[in-house]
Amino acid sequence: MKKALAILTALAVVGGAAFAEVNVGGWGRSGYIPYVSVDGADAVVGTGPSWAGGSRVGVNFSGSSDNVGFNLNVDSNGGTLGVGDQAKIWVKVNEMFQFQVGRVQQDVLRGKIGDFGAFELESAGGEDDIFKRFNPGKGLQIDVTPMEGVYIGAALDGSGSLTEDAMKNIQLGAGYVIADMGHIRAQYLGSAADDASMVQIAFALTAVENLLVDAGAKIALGEANDTSIAAGLKYSGVENLGITARTKVVLADDMYLAVAGQAEYVVAAPLAVGVEGGFNNGSGVDSDVQIGGYGKLGYSNGYAKFGFAYKTLSKTMYLPIFAEYWF
Repeated sequence: MKKALAILTALAVVGGAAFAEVNVGGWGRSGYIPYVSVDGADAVVGTGPSWAGGSRVGVNFSGSSDNVGFNLNVDSNGGTLGVGDQAKIWVKVNEMFQFQVGRVQQDVLRGKIGDFGAFELESAGGEDDIFKRFNPGKGLQIDVTPMEGVYIGAALDGSGSLTEDAMKNIQLGAGYVIADMGHIRAQYLGSAADDASMVQIAFALTAVENLLVDAGAKIALGEANDTSIAAGLKYSGVENLGITARTKVVLADDMYLAVAGQAEYVVAAPLAVGVEGGFNNGSGVDSDVQIGGYGKLGYSNGYAKFGFAYKTLSKTMYLPIFAEYWF
């Protein structure tokens, strides 16, 4: 009997392995800054990034069959373990309809050009400023793909909140990939707060070889004062050279403007050198110029980056050393 049970158990495990897939991946960024001097004061030692307790080391677990799967991210932030960006279960009902429950990130429509990363200089916003991802912290994500190139999504969040407020907070968006041309997107960002709902539209141009341009506008409904425009550009048409530029404008009572750029040249793989920096007007209060230069050792699943950076407003000079991985 025990032998038969063991055989059945083994068959169940093998059968499950044949129809399901479990993967382990990860992403992390961590830095050591041996020199940080503010306005000429004695230098101190720092760590980075400024978020995640000064160091992010993450592991991502996922499992899937044809119809059901899960994602779980576990992060060490400054040495403290916790749940990361996703902890969800998804169910694919058919080729057109899927839903996800839990802590979800859905990036199908999200902006395609982000910040510059490790040195944390002005980068004029991130992907969400161009077009915000679906990101219920503990909720429901609905994904509909009625035809090739078309995506419709909705997110509901708010555990413990009133049902009425959860409905008001809905995020509802859609996008269409125009073959050999670009990606057009639009969404409604609801809010239970009065006059705080937004509409966001964006278009990513992909028709030009070696060039990506993504631009979006977030339009306030009612009396909200945070209507904004954000755009990014990536160009790789020159051998060994990559160029990224971004800008963001917030049309509030005191207009906020930020512009930023980065250029990186591969000297001889894996070695590259680059410069980056930007400007923001501090919403009309105090402007800030930020610049940096770096060397980089780039590999298929990560890099090491080292150099200098300076911020004029705080008169901060620092010499960061960073490493990042993904797999």
